[in-house]
Formats: sequence, structure tokens, C-alpha cells
Amino acid sequence: MISNKRSLTELKIMAQPALGDPKLVKIARDSRSPSCAYRLALKATGDKAKAKLCRWLSIIEREYGDEEFERFVKEAK
Repeated sequence: MISNKRSLTELKIMAQPALGDPKLVKIARDSRSPSCAYRLALKATGDKAKAKLCRWLSIIEREYGDEEFERFVKEAK
């Protein structure tokens, strides 16, 4: 079986712009799923591009865990 899981590096590149918006980081951290993160970010910002960024952040958390998510967020500070 071939995994279609994206690499952590690829996800970080796609999610990087979201780190500049603490609201998106909080939504990604607190959401139950990437789809939920997308919907909540879209509702909060009204911006589909920002909602997609939030979804990428949430995928990092889902696929690579809380510790990796928090490490990525801290690296940006």
C-alpha cells in the first residue's frame, strides 16, 4: 500500500504563512480535524486562503502529533 501522507517538510512550507496569525494557530491547535479547522478559520476570517493555511497547520498536528506542531510554532517565533 502506498502512503499519500505528505512529508513534514512539505506541510511546514505550506503552513508557514499561517504562523503570522495567532488566531489561525489557535484554531488549528484546538480543532478536532483539519476540515473543522478550515471551517472555523473561514468563519473567523472570511478568507479561503487563510482557511487553507489553517488546515495545513492542523494536518501537521494530526499526522505528526502535538509535540511536532508545538515545535513548529515555536520555531517561527
